[in-house]
Amino acid sequence: MRKIILILFFVLGALSVHAEVLLVEDFDYNFGFSVAGNGGWFLQYEGGTDLITISNGLEFEGYAQSGIGNGALIACESSSYIPHIAFPTEITSGSVYVAFMIQATLPTGKGGWLMCFRDNNISNYTFNENGRLLINADNQLGISVCKPQSSTAEYMQQELDAQTVYLAVLKYEIKSGANNDETSLYVFSEMPSAEPALPTVGPLKDANVADINPKHLLLRGFDEDAWILIDGIRAATTWEEAVLGVSSALESAKTMNAVSKRFENGRLVITRGADSFSVLGTQIE
Repeated sequence: MRKIILILFFVLGALSVHAEVLLVEDFDYNFGFSVAGNGGWFLQYEGGTDLITISNGLEFEGYAQSGIGNGALIACESSSYIPHIAFPTEITSGSVYVAFMIQATLPTGKGGWLMCFRDNNISNYTFNENGRLLINADNQLGISVCKPQSSTAEYMQQELDAQTVYLAVLKYEIKSGANNDETSLYVFSEMPSAEPALPTVGPLKDANVADINPKHLLLRGFDEDAWILIDGIRAATTWEEAVLGVSSALESAKTMNAVSKRFENGRLVITRGADSFSVLGTQIE
């Protein structure tokens, strides 16, 4: 049995919700056109003639964004073409999770970085681009805190199968103190049921790199012979929202010590004493 809940939640009484969905991107734009200029994607500065373009989408069984819209094809040599998209709020505490589907191959064996976070200090002289997703000459995904050549960089042991779609999660965790935020990477060939105790790579930190408050997500090309498809981006402040596509409000409602839990006309109604919690949505059995 499969249940999909499209959520618009209301909290009454003493219950509260703290999680936030930051971005849902299915690249449902015109095929073959540039990513920049669509759906809030913009360029910090113009550069390069070949672009990250809209291409076919991806599917990953069990993932909320599977098979929706199109995808972004990273196959360009212009490393200065870096589309940005802003989160609705600057993240100053906790974690940011970015889940996405990826299918990749590097026939020329040249690696580079293709996704990262950055703060809200946008200028031609600042490059506060932390929490970077990498791919190397062996077609292995990895991460670095900042620029790979000046920061700790590590890669997963498994090589990506060019015929396989993977679910990946890039995580940036804000820690108390200075220059100690952590970057982690999770890579899955099957849908996970929960956040693993240990990431596939990391967590990494670098005392020589200044921390940031994530406000933007960036994509980047680096090799015209690469063929990397990214699709179904979900960014949120919890694993549940980003990866499982389920509101933590709903998860709390399911696990709370409630007097009753029932569906009425598509609405999940939870009652505990004088408190009432309802989730309006669609249930598909």
